[in-house]
Amino acid sequence: MQDEMVDCEKRIVAHLMSRHLLTHESYLIKDGSVQYKPMKSGDYKKLARIRNNYRHVVGVSKRFNPNLMKDNKGQSSAAAIASLPLFHRTPAFLWSPGAEWGNVNFAIWYVRIRERRFTSTPYSGVLKIEKC
Repeated sequence: MQDEMVDCEKRIVAHLMSRHLLTHESYLIKDGSVQYKPMKSGDYKKLARIRNNYRHVVGVSKRFNPNLMKDNKGQSSAAAIASLPLFHRTPAFLWSPGAEWGNVNFAIWYVRIRERRFTSTPYSGVLKIEKC
């Protein structure tokens, strides 16, 4: 079921791109990650087409693992994410997952959109933003 939904998302984005509806002035905000499963086969032409289609798509996630992003010193950025003031963001992190992802790089940053005192966890009210 999840794979069908992801394939449908990819077709919708491809359709929007083919009609020139996604441009540097008109981005699509996607609910959830723009990172898809690692490739099991070497179909890099297909991956290049997907990457091209997603150049004007931004993924927004409400749930994420705050320990995955590291700062310039290799330390977890979880504390910096948790302590973000309202309407502030972290610096963008470059995530390079490697060849099994087709050597696609991602820019990832976090934005607090809800005051911490109104949330149940330190990361509630924070969005993870992704751009490939």
